Amino acid sequence: MIAQIQNGNDRPHLVAHVRMPTGYHERNDTPKQDRFDWFLFNDFLVTPLSEHKVIQLAPWKVPASACFVRRDLWNAFAKKSDVAPKLESLEYLTETSPVNGKIGINITSALRASEMEQLGPKFLCAIDAEFVTTRAEESEVRADGSRGVIRPPRQVLARVSVVRGGINSEDSSAPSPQREPLFGKPFLDDYIVQTEPIIDYLTKFSGIKPGDLDPMSSMYTLTTLKSTYRKLCILIENGCTFVGHGLRQDFRIISK
Repeated sequence: MIAQIQNGNDRPHLVAHVRMPTGYHERNDTPKQDRFDWFLFNDFLVTPLSEHKVIQLAPWKVPASACFVRRDLWNAFAKKSDVAPKLESLEYLTETSPVNGKIGINITSALRASEMEQLGPKFLCAIDAEFVTTRAEESEVRADGSRGVIRPPRQVLARVSVVRGGINSEDSSAPSPQREPLFGKPFLDDYIVQTEPIIDYLTKFSGIKPGDLDPMSSMYTLTTLKSTYRKLCILIENGCTFVGHGLRQDFRIISK
């Protein structure tokens, strides 16, 4: 259920109440009285709550929409997820429909995924993401002289690269990742066209310069954010293990 909440004179915003199958998230030792079926998604805060609180209405909480799901959907999804990924879905990792109609060096360096690659929890993927700023930080100086942030800067994904790391096996007789034929070769290296004006390319950190994301002048193949999301979802849904620097921050901004 989606509800609009408003605290006093604050701007209203939407929150989601989502019901998960009992035991979906819990450890076996979770006390029964502490188990919850319902979760509240409020921006980055995820909180378990009782069904009574979900359906409880108040002047500050107004329902906006409700979505119903088949009871056996989770069982059907579980069976489907056991099926090995199709070659077509893996090939999409390095396919692109250039926004600027150009095949740049970032695409020619990426290698098409092979059905022989055993994507799964033990398959390592090194990921690095770069961002640009599309909205400056808004702040104010309080009466006591301290500075407070009214609205943080907005950063959006501008480039993401994913490199093969091979199979991480604990079996000493198994080939090490370094011996994998495609070890260190990229799945993708996407430059993403922007739909908002860029106020800071963060070149010192991102390496991205003015013109790199412009369809008229970029030397790279530009793709859409939707296309890049689809590629990342293929790796995520196959359970690959991601390694890199600042993954929590990177995925937080990527998922905005």
